[in-house]
Amino acid sequence: MKGYPPSLKRRLRGPVLSLRRIVLSAFVRRRPAFDRASVRRILVLRMDGLGDMVLTTPLFDALAAGFPGARIAVLAPLPAAAAVEGHPAVVRSIPFSPTGAGSAVEAVRAAGEEPFDLAVDPTTDHVLAPARAAARLGRFAAGFAGGGRERFNSDCPGPPPPAGSKPQRILALSLPLRC
Repeated sequence: MKGYPPSLKRRLRGPVLSLRRIVLSAFVRRRPAFDRASVRRILVLRMDGLGDMVLTTPLFDALAAGFPGARIAVLAPLPAAAAVEGHPAVVRSIPFSPTGAGSAVEAVRAAGEEPFDLAVDPTTDHVLAPARAAARLGRFAAGFAGGGRERFNSDCPGPPPPAGSKPQRILALSLPLRC
């Protein structure tokens, strides 16, 4: 919606997201029910910048505590992927170039890291690309609901992003994963 006045964008956001939710519910099949006991390999998708990756690091510890023994990998653009190297909860970071359609999925396949049991998308806005990638890369997918993104998640869905600071909202995603 580039080039439109901000006031028009704000007024159209709700109806556009509602319409997108309706279209996705007609064409996107619901993910299988979440089976917590079978999760051994976890992929966290962080498709934005370095600062957001830093804010996501508490989620790695929460996932490691919630899924003892699970291997956690992180998919992120190169500078952000380098930031998690050496994190005690992360086994591997998979860098990718954010140019081109499907490049995140292709990077995981090229790294030979498939299949993942759980793909976690901690993106708190209404962008669909990370949710679609999570649905393609994990047997189960978890992420925040909103704007149709919930259609890509498994039956143990994440809540809409709560109010609070960004790290608090991202960390809140790990709570429903304990179902």
